[in-house]
Amino acid sequence: MKVLVLDIGGSNVKMRMSGQEDRTKFASGPGFAPKDLLAGLEKHAGGWDFEAVTVGFPAPVTGGRIPVEPKNLGDGWVDFDFEKELGKPVKLINDAAMQAVGCYLGGRMLFLSLGTGLGSALISDYHVVALEVVRAPLVEGQDRRVAVDEGEAEADRPREVGGEFPHRRGDVAPVDAAGLDCRRGR
Repeated sequence: MKVLVLDIGGSNVKMRMSGQEDRTKFASGPGFAPKDLLAGLEKHAGGWDFEAVTVGFPAPVTGGRIPVEPKNLGDGWVDFDFEKELGKPVKLINDAAMQAVGCYLGGRMLFLSLGTGLGSALISDYHVVALEVVRAPLVEGQDRRVAVDEGEAEADRPREVGGEFPHRRGDVAPVDAAGLDCRRGR
């Protein structure tokens, strides 16, 4: 199956097709909205032949949907229907969780990703938990400062040891839910 993989970030959208060595990217940013994604895909991947899409998104993802607008992009993502607009099956996952899946070789792993924010994910026994705990506000002309967003950190913290993770903002999903199977190795 040919899969188009999109990593939507606060500065760029990076994309690659399964089986392709090189990746392509185009700019995103604070005003980047779904219409901009569609225009960028048409310009940079208009002739590509793929059967499905995996999207890594820089915000919480719950049940395959974006419950809150991202802090480092424009508005319109909460109601955006990726499958309808792209005309293909889509797996939507938090961007740090998707990056973690790409690195996972088994066992337990805590993954940290530093970009326009600090993304994090925990993987244990082929299940991934996206943990959005820190963001780095991007304000032109000012130094980059990392700020802990207490509301998100608290919302994603497990409530009891040894029990289920009752997340309000993120999903607990099998690692291969992103359309990737890491158990095959590299």
